[in-house]
Amino acid sequence: MSFNSWLTDTVTVKKPVHTVDVNNQIVESETSVTGIKARIEPLSGGRDRTVMGKFPSATHKMFCESGVDIDAGYQVVDVNNITYDVNHSANYFGHHKEVILEQKEV
Repeated sequence: MSFNSWLTDTVTVKKPVHTVDVNNQIVESETSVTGIKARIEPLSGGRDRTVMGKFPSATHKMFCESGVDIDAGYQVVDVNNITYDVNHSANYFGHHKEVILEQKEV
C-alpha cells in the first residue's frame, strides 16, 4: 500500500497574502490551492498527547505530500466546508508532511 493511497481526503489550502497598496495601506488577501490529496484525523490517544501539550487548541492532524506549500497561519478547508487553522507543519524526510490543525468554530 503506497502512501498516496492512504490520502483519502481532498482539501483546499488557503495562504494569507499581505501586500502594501499605493497609499501604503496593508491589503490582506489569500491565495488558494484546491484538489490537494490529504488525510485528516482527530487527535486522540497517547502519541497525540505530546501534540496537544505543545498545541493545546489543536483538534486534528493532517498528512499530505511533502511538496504541499503549507505552514502555520494558513487555513485548510475540507470537502464538507469545515475550516481548520494550521498551527504547525513539519516535513518528514522529504516523504510527507504532518500538519497540526485547529478546527474553527462555525
